[in-house]
Amino acid sequence: MMNLNLVEHSHEIHEGHLHTEGVSIFSVIEHAFIDTLPMIPILIITFIMIEYMEHRFSAGLQEKIRNAGVLGPIVGALIGIIPQCGFSVMAVALYSRKIVSLGTLISIFIATSDEALPVFLSMPSAYGSIMPFLITKIAIAIVAGYFIDVVTIRRSQRCEIAASKEVDDQALKCVDVDTIKFSKVLIHSLERTLKVTIYIYIVTVIITFIIEYFGVETLAGTLFSEGYGQVFIASLIGLIPNCAISVGLVKLFTMNVIGFSSVIAGLSANAGLALIFLFKENKKKAVYITLILFGISFLSGVVIKVMGIYS
Repeated sequence: MMNLNLVEHSHEIHEGHLHTEGVSIFSVIEHAFIDTLPMIPILIITFIMIEYMEHRFSAGLQEKIRNAGVLGPIVGALIGIIPQCGFSVMAVALYSRKIVSLGTLISIFIATSDEALPVFLSMPSAYGSIMPFLITKIAIAIVAGYFIDVVTIRRSQRCEIAASKEVDDQALKCVDVDTIKFSKVLIHSLERTLKVTIYIYIVTVIITFIIEYFGVETLAGTLFSEGYGQVFIASLIGLIPNCAISVGLVKLFTMNVIGFSSVIAGLSANAGLALIFLFKENKKKAVYITLILFGISFLSGVVIKVMGIYS
């Protein structure tokens, strides 16, 4: 099992509470609440910064993608790594109009990690894992994007989908051309903080309860089989379009249940809401793109595990 020694705080907490005689579910709930509470102020600050960036720069970032040309996968990876609410959906709209290539679309999907980065930022003890996480995700996104574009010879894509009004509306939700209002930024930030905090708390309770009564070895070896099976399961789970998945994967990683290769594979497969809109537009094309995304995510996790990167 991978251990970066970057998230020792989480382990110290659980070493202090787990595997003790007569521990009740109420104790697990209490400890999970105590663990989650300090994250809230950091999440609020993080989301305020993210919200401001979304309102201030989203329109310009979209324009950079439109004009990226052969640099599409690079620009897509660098912009996709920023935790924005609708950029992956925006990428679907641009791809459907043949403005960006399939490689650029995939690079954005892989770089996107939904709420993973804010969760990392909410845990000071995990800060050492942030740069390896970002660098690895960006590298995979760029390499995969160019590989796909080379395979498709960057020919004009016959996308077989045309962005509907629903996709356009969702893609433009984060593009605010009006004056930035702090009240709007604050309200949305608090809403996202509340949602993510609830997810973190629930996931922490569930994982802690299982570890408390069955041990981390059981959780890692049964629910998340060790070795390449763990990478496969993480990649599969990552395809689920819900921010609770990214929160859960980060928590499993910081609690040493899954390794670095698995969290990278799972979060590379996690493209936010984009897959939902792809399937609404064209199921056949969406299945094709989803299989590519899953294959690249799983293969990346395997390569990281074989090479022992950050292990």
